[in-house]
Amino acid sequence: MAKRLVAVLTGALVAMMLTAESSSCGGPAVTSSSPAAPDTAAASASPQVLLDIKGSGNNTTQKFAAAGDWDLAWTFDCTKGLTLPDGVCSFIVTVKDSSGSRSGNQGVNQVAKKDNGVEHFHIGGTFYLEIGLCCVKGNWAVKVTG
Repeated sequence: MAKRLVAVLTGALVAMMLTAESSSCGGPAVTSSSPAAPDTAAASASPQVLLDIKGSGNNTTQKFAAAGDWDLAWTFDCTKGLTLPDGVCSFIVTVKDSSGSRSGNQGVNQVAKKDNGVEHFHIGGTFYLEIGLCCVKGNWAVKVTG
């Protein structure tokens, strides 16, 4: 009885293997013993630089267009511009839309001697930045990628 059961199971296994070798469209099944190559078309492209500017004091940037998500990397340093050793400075970046209104994207509002960070925005459009730094001898840099 055990030999008959082995023969039946072997036959069923062979039938399943033969069925698996043909695709549902009638062609041969595709098999591979090595991992599939990555789909390079599906790989996301590197973010594009939309704005890269450095300065001191106050500034209004040129307009830039972000199709969707975008990042604002920022840094400022007022250590050379402060007269009091324990003094601090305010660094404010306001995001404005193309009509000059405040956008739905919050900007940066920091009070320190120096600081840096990255803000992530999820609303695309055409924008510009109004940058304010209270110390005249301090410096700042902003870079927008998206």
